[in-house]
Amino acid sequence: GMDVASGPVWLEYISFLKSAPAVTPQEESQRMTAVRKAFQKAILAPIHSVEQLWKEYESFENSVSRTLAKGLLAEYQPKHYSARAVYRERKKYWERIDTNMLAVPPTGSLKASSNPLTNLCIHCF
Repeated sequence: GMDVASGPVWLEYISFLKSAPAVTPQEESQRMTAVRKAFQKAILAPIHSVEQLWKEYESFENSVSRTLAKGLLAEYQPKHYSARAVYRERKKYWERIDTNMLAVPPTGSLKASSNPLTNLCIHCF
């Protein structure tokens, strides 16, 4: 998915698709299409491994067909740059989060929580 830390999942999934057996030319074509679709989805996700995924996608497309690769890479490069920019923004927030820390309920005075207006405002958001 789209989780910032989902890069290894995408890489493993693409590796799995690449390793699928293909006996006939039709199966080979279907496998290449599945790998291409997975790459194209992954390179547009603002995740940690987005740059590594782009390099692997370039390599994959160039190994299949240089002519087709030129067109597809030109089409997806601006979209990839956009995802990379979003990732860099997300990364600023992500780095400040301690993912090993347990969530705790907010603390506040008993007076504040018993005030009906305060409760109303909390429910509004």
